[in-house]
Amino acid sequence: MARNKSWFLIIFVAAAWLRLTNLGLKSLWLDEAFAVWNANLSPLEIWQATYDNHPPLYYLLLHGWMAVLGRSEVLVRLPSVFNSMVGLALAYRLGRRLLGRDAAVAATLLALAPLDVWYAQEARMVSFVIPAALLLALGLSCLLDRPWPATLLIAVGLALSLYFDYTIVPLWVGLGGVWLAYWGRNGRPVQPLLAWLAGSLAGWLAFAPLWPHLALVVGRYGGIFFFANLSQALKLPALTAAVFLAAMGLLAVGTATGAWLLWRLLARPLPRNTLVVLAVAGFTLATLLAPVPRLYSLKRLVVTGWPFAVLLVTWLLARAARPGGARYPAAGCVRRGRTRARSEVRAGVWVPQTHAGGEPDGGEAGVPGCVGYGDAHLAAGDRDLRCGCRRKLPACGVLQCGARAMRSEEQLGR
Repeated sequence: MARNKSWFLIIFVAAAWLRLTNLGLKSLWLDEAFAVWNANLSPLEIWQATYDNHPPLYYLLLHGWMAVLGRSEVLVRLPSVFNSMVGLALAYRLGRRLLGRDAAVAATLLALAPLDVWYAQEARMVSFVIPAALLLALGLSCLLDRPWPATLLIAVGLALSLYFDYTIVPLWVGLGGVWLAYWGRNGRPVQPLLAWLAGSLAGWLAFAPLWPHLALVVGRYGGIFFFANLSQALKLPALTAAVFLAAMGLLAVGTATGAWLLWRLLARPLPRNTLVVLAVAGFTLATLLAPVPRLYSLKRLVVTGWPFAVLLVTWLLARAARPGGARYPAAGCVRRGRTRARSEVRAGVWVPQTHAGGEPDGGEAGVPGCVGYGDAHLAAGDRDLRCGCRRKLPACGVLQCGARAMRSEEQLGR
């Protein structure tokens, strides 16, 4: 744990150096110059403007920033650098929940990613929407164990993302589809589902003043060079609000189905290894091609989801290295007496550590500690297991502690 935190601090400093180096070397390019010009308008004019395809929050923040500090190349790009660093910290926090100690690998890949460094040095809203999207994802990761606090994270993350940039819409749909697949694999509890719906509804209602602007922008997207050529090549209908909603529905179904299939394929060695090779090859190719100055519209979509691509590739590599899906190589399926503990998707078996004469204390233990703790308590007839967050759940059900999950499947002949 301490080693991972020390490594992250090193990576964090290196990432800041990469993003601050030569920050003012190049003059503002067209989109940055437009952002500065637009931010020079009055706040009311910025809010009411309909000629731009982006929401007004970034321009309002830049307006206040320039009014206080000035408008040189370095100064107008500094907020993007700051938000990129916040995004890196949130990505590491999300990685800790989903990947455990492998989060340091994901943080390293993201800190050094050319695409992320590029947009961190640009005076545009892309670096602002990424931390908000990660906040939304953090809320999703907390739904099963803390559903109602997670609702607040989802609502705030979604609302902020929508006010920064509309690229969050397909990302929100995709993340929701993946979470629904995970929710289905974990017994379909009602409370987390209601919390997810409530958080999403609250986020969209907070964005209600700009619903007309979003509908206007969706109609314009059909004329953007990339989307126009894509529609013509695939013979797709013109992009309207109805077509956009249908596409988002298909995306939700596709991501949920894809996540479900992915988990099933990862259980078999040949498909798992094939998927890992393809994912690493695609990720490497995308990383190398990112600096090529082409396909700007596509890159704006890709960079918003890049932290999640990094987390996915890191998770796949961890699954390949440890097929049981846990942090510990031996934690795939452990038997001792009549007790079998199987680590679930969230990587790792976490149990209390005890100290002499004291109550269980939250902490991390390996498989021997896990099995020994289970045997001792089950032999004593204790129907509750206690986890690091001191939450009691039935021993015969699913024990969830924050980002950890352990299922006891067979206990005392049950």
